[in-house]
Formats: sequence, structure tokens, C-alpha cells
Amino acid sequence: VNTLRLADNPLTEQGAVYLAEGLAGNSSLRNFSLLHTSLGNQGVKVITQHLAQNQHLQELDVAYNSLTDEAALALVEEAKKHAALETVHLYFNEISEEGKEALHELRKNRDGLRVLIYLTMGADVSDYWAIILNVVQK
Repeated sequence: VNTLRLADNPLTEQGAVYLAEGLAGNSSLRNFSLLHTSLGNQGVKVITQHLAQNQHLQELDVAYNSLTDEAALALVEEAKKHAALETVHLYFNEISEEGKEALHELRKNRDGLRVLIYLTMGADVSDYWAIILNVVQK
């Protein structure tokens, strides 16, 4: 399995722990979507803590998870150290304008890492339109 999309499946913090532990030992997963899974800051912190143990992941989508500046900045800080990670989706979260500025600054310090803070950023947004529109309609 190289792509796993768990969009619209609410996860508990314990569920995030199980996923993070599985992510840590996985060498085939390249694209991991946790869009709209109710992870919140704690769930994303757990994922962030295990991110370094998987150097194969190329794309991580944690959009629409009620993340605030602290969790988003910690995730991007860790993502900068990740050799393979190319894209982190953070749109539709509760990131302040100051947090967005800080994310832009962090992103500048690593060539190749795309941090998508707004839905309109990036060329691959259309892959997720059906999921996004479904969530917006609810």
C-alpha cells in the first residue's frame, strides 16, 4: 500500500497513536491523508513525534482537523528534517495569521517542502475536491 486515505473517519487520540506507530515502521506508504479525521492538536502531535521514523512518506494531509499554530508549526518544523516529505496539507485549520506567516518562513528554509496553508495553493488540490466539497456541504 503506497496511499492511505482515511478522510472523514473520526479518530480518537488512541487511534492516532496506533496510526503513528504503524507509520513509523512502514516503508511503502508514500501518501497519507488524514483530512477531516478530528485529530486535533494532540493527534497531530503524536503523528509528528513518529514522523522521523518513516523516511519514505512523501505527502501528509492533516487539513480540516482543528489544528492551531502550535501543532502546525511543530509538524512543519519536523517535516523540514524529513528527507522524502514533499507536501504537508494544513488548510481549513484554525491557524492564525501570525501562524501562517511563521509557516511561510519555516517553509522557506527547506527547498522542496510544500506547506499548503490555503486550499488554492498547490497543483494537486483537484485530487481532493470531491472530499472537500462533501465536507463543506455538511
